[in-house]
Amino acid sequence: MFASRGRNADAGFFVPRGEAQAWYDVLPQRWCLMALGYLPLLLVGMASAGWAEAETVNVEGRGAVDLTPFACQDITRSSIVSRVCYDATKQTMIVQTKTAYSHYCGVPATTRDSFLNAPSMGQYYNANLKGSGAQARYACRTREF
Repeated sequence: MFASRGRNADAGFFVPRGEAQAWYDVLPQRWCLMALGYLPLLLVGMASAGWAEAETVNVEGRGAVDLTPFACQDITRSSIVSRVCYDATKQTMIVQTKTAYSHYCGVPATTRDSFLNAPSMGQYYNANLKGSGAQARYACRTREF
């Protein structure tokens, strides 16, 4: 009743003899076409996934930091500051200057707003956020990040 023959014989399938043989021969081609039909839907679903939710950046002096709790903004109006990410719960801010990320702790929302609305973000950053030693007002050295 069943015989192993045709293209499917190599794969170990038993195919019935007669008219059904043609159906079994085209099954792999139909499956491939059906899978290709769903491929655009899969790609659209992946593209609409929240990439920022899974984004991790390498912060100077800290290492990898997951940006999930941060609200990030890309900055296009500054030649120094490229991106600002702020976690309101922990009052933590990550600033990307050119290609490096730096972190700042204990930054009130008002300071973040002043920074984002400053006429020159670079000047504000250098004068109020960036610093070393005693001038590093928002350094994360002793505070938990």
